[in-house]
Amino acid sequence: MKTRWLFGAAMVIAAPVLARPVVPSDIARIATVKSPQVDPRGEWVAYTVTTTDLDADKQVTHLSMTRWDGSRTVQLTGRKDESESTPRFSPDSQWLAFISSRAKIPRRASSG
Repeated sequence: MKTRWLFGAAMVIAAPVLARPVVPSDIARIATVKSPQVDPRGEWVAYTVTTTDLDADKQVTHLSMTRWDGSRTVQLTGRKDESESTPRFSPDSQWLAFISSRAKIPRRASSG
């Protein structure tokens, strides 16, 4: 009982020393997880993760997948300055479709 009281008193005394004001860059470091989609087999969950790029002053969204039991997580996309959204599994769970802001790749002019 005495030990709990001492620990509690130490936390009350130390708490103001450990705390610091929250600044805008702290808020910008918070990642937002949305759009969970479970694959038809029930093994994986695909989702979007939105973060803020403070240098570019914009938000970027990428795709990740996690096994249903949490044993493995894979980041699927991560190109700088590009975002992806709306993950959807194919009926056989083999493919994942998504919408992307990727720039269109120009085709080379054919010779002849």
